Order: sequence, then structure tokens, then C-alpha cells
Amino acid sequence: LSFLFFGEELLFSARLWTAGYNLYAPTKNFAVHHYGREGKPKYWDDHSGSEACKRLALQRAKYLLGMASKLLVHADYLDEIDRYGMGTERSLDDYWAFAGVSPLTRTVTNSCPAPEPVTTAAAA
Repeated sequence: LSFLFFGEELLFSARLWTAGYNLYAPTKNFAVHHYGREGKPKYWDDHSGSEACKRLALQRAKYLLGMASKLLVHADYLDEIDRYGMGTERSLDDYWAFAGVSPLTRTVTNSCPAPEPVTTAAAA
């Protein structure tokens, strides 16, 4: 979605999940995104004056994620909504359950078990 910066990862992961792709989280960080970069241009600096487009794109994303009514989405942002919407292999409710998030109550469930303590041969 044009002008959607915050939220595109969530929308993309939901679309992939509902299309049947499995999602995994590595146990170690292998890539980072450095937002700081003092003195360097940032997305929100390059796209000033695009607030209206950002709001419209966010409403489409919220609708696709089951967080807003279709009536709130501008007609221009309903183009190909089915083609670029959720998949058909798993439901959006299954995605939210997998993610441990309830968009309606705005709560998060910790579904990750505590890590097992690491023991070494010397400690055993």
C-alpha cells in the first residue's frame, strides 16, 4: 500500500499466514534496522504532505486485518481488495490466535514458553 509505513509488516505477515505460509521467529537476531541514522533522510521526512494518503492506506489495512469496517475505507482504496487481501488457506482469526494478539480487546498473550536453562557438561 502506498504511504503505509507503520503496519506493513503486520499486514504482510497476516496475508502470508492466511495464504498458507508458516511464520518463524529465530532465536537469535541476524538482522537489524537502525532507525536512528542522525542526519540521514527518513521515510517520514521524504513524504511530508502525504498525511491524507497515509490515513486512507491505514484504513484499508485495518479493514483487511479485521479492525475496521469496510464502510470506513475510501472507494479508491477498495480497488482489488479481494485480489490483494487475505489468503484462503487459513482464517484471519487463526492468524490472530497464532500471533497471540486480540485486535478487538487490544491484548497480547505470551504464547512463548520460557527458555530452558542451558547447562554445560562442566555444570552437570
